[in-house]
This record gives sequence, structure tokens and C-alpha cells, in this order.
Amino acid sequence: YRTINILVSNDKNISKRMTSRTKEHRMKNFQLEFDQLRTDLADAISKLVNRVETHQEKVKKQFKNFRKKMNQTIVGLVHIF
Repeated sequence: YRTINILVSNDKNISKRMTSRTKEHRMKNFQLEFDQLRTDLADAISKLVNRVETHQEKVKKQFKNFRKKMNQTIVGLVHIF
């Protein structure tokens, strides 16, 4: 009877260790996936910011050219009248 109890006790300890290792493994996998998602998100945000800044510069340049043409048109109209 004592031998059976020792075997059962050992089986429980092995089971606990395996459960603990499984939890550790899952946690490591979760951390790796989380880090990868964070990196992907940072890259996506960086690309988006660059696109917005590029678009903003393009719009500023177009507005500057538009303003310049409008001023030339106004000056031309003033000379006509």
C-alpha cells in the first residue's frame, strides 16, 4: 500500500511539473507573439506617419503654387482695370 502511495504521489508531482512547464511554454509563446505584434504595430504606425507627412508636404506645395497663381491673376486683373 505504501509503495502505491509513493507511486501516486510521484505521478502527481510529475503532472504538476508538466502543467507548470506547459504554462511557462504558453507564456513564452504569448510573449513572443505579443512582441511581434507590438513591432508590427510600431512599423505600421511609422509608415502611416511618413505617408501623412509626405501628403501634408504635397498639399502645402500645391497650396503655395495655387496662392502664387492667384496672386499673379489678381495682379493681372488689377493692371487690366
